[in-house]
Amino acid sequence: MLNFDEKVVFITGGGGGIAESTAERFIERKAKVISTDITFQPRNFEDISFEENPVKIHLDVTDKDRVAEVIDLVEKN
Repeated sequence: MLNFDEKVVFITGGGGGIAESTAERFIERKAKVISTDITFQPRNFEDISFEENPVKIHLDVTDKDRVAEVIDLVEKN
């Protein structure tokens, strides 16, 4: 089995069944999962806990500026 320990996986469309199952598989293999979806509850960045796994972040991937902000947030944490 592949080990993703200390790896970060970024998933878009995380609110859907396939993406949720994918996130679970990566978590089982020790990855840190960042799951994004437009249906997730919007939160301020300072309210997002990177202790959770998966970390769920509201994101509309058509908003390029917001995508860049989320990627910066993930890289800093």
